[in-house]
Amino acid sequence: AALNHTFNASAFTGNLTYTDGTLTGNTTLVSGGTGADVFTFTAASGSTGGLTNVDTINGGAGSDTINAVATAASAFDNVTNVESIVLTGAASAITTVEALVAASTTLTVTAASATGALTFNGAAETDGGRFNVTGSAQADALTGGSASDTLSGGAGADTLVGGIGGDVLTGGAGADMFTYTTQAATISTVTNFDVISDFVFSDGDKIDVAATGAVYQAGTISGATLTIAVSAAITAATTAAGTNFDAAGDIVFFTYSGSVYGVINSNADAVLSANDTVLQFASIVGNTGFSTVGSLTVADYAV
Repeated sequence: AALNHTFNASAFTGNLTYTDGTLTGNTTLVSGGTGADVFTFTAASGSTGGLTNVDTINGGAGSDTINAVATAASAFDNVTNVESIVLTGAASAITTVEALVAASTTLTVTAASATGALTFNGAAETDGGRFNVTGSAQADALTGGSASDTLSGGAGADTLVGGIGGDVLTGGAGADMFTYTTQAATISTVTNFDVISDFVFSDGDKIDVAATGAVYQAGTISGATLTIAVSAAITAATTAAGTNFDAAGDIVFFTYSGSVYGVINSNADAVLSANDTVLQFASIVGNTGFSTVGSLTVADYAV
């Protein structure tokens, strides 16, 4: 029969190192003080020595790390007060619960050395906890939470969903998809916008939107604030021949203060609205005229 194993190091002020290689059953680990504790699970979820949702890990104070192999989505359901997760081995999944990362703190997750893809879903995080997630060299699927997250896909054909908040999204090599199909779940506004750090045409990077409409390139726009510049770019689109910016999915690209922006019409009007999607493109490779008035088509950037 499986046994319960309880290791209570809450009074320990040094750095605790725990390795689970042979234990089965429900493992409860509690470490306190200011130590930088490390919890290592040497096997995949469901195997002896693997992290599962029957394990309870409380890192306590300090900067604590979990090393895990090929985790199931629910493996971290009972993990709290851990600041770093390092994943190796075959494909891993993490579906977060609210308690995984505390408000106003950052959880760093990396699968850079994993051989399988990472599926990370942080949508349940709603109290201001942040994620800094780095995927593997495979086709990762990374979804942020309600705060300003940093998601990096790695070398595969990754799918990135920033979630709510002004996020930084990096696809890396491969044909990456930056997803904005559900406005309420991927809020990126003129005052709190996502930054796509590497949009590479030659890799086949795309923006996945709820609807595709007309595209207009407004060139360089000036203004005292980004809000003013966005409104000016929309006005330019509404007055240009053949474009009105009055349908859902219409998009206008422009350059403001040295950066390229895209504004996606979310509610079929011809003005800047609170739920229009605003994106900043920090780096665009393969189309130097992305915001310059020209022949850019919807197929060049969106699906």
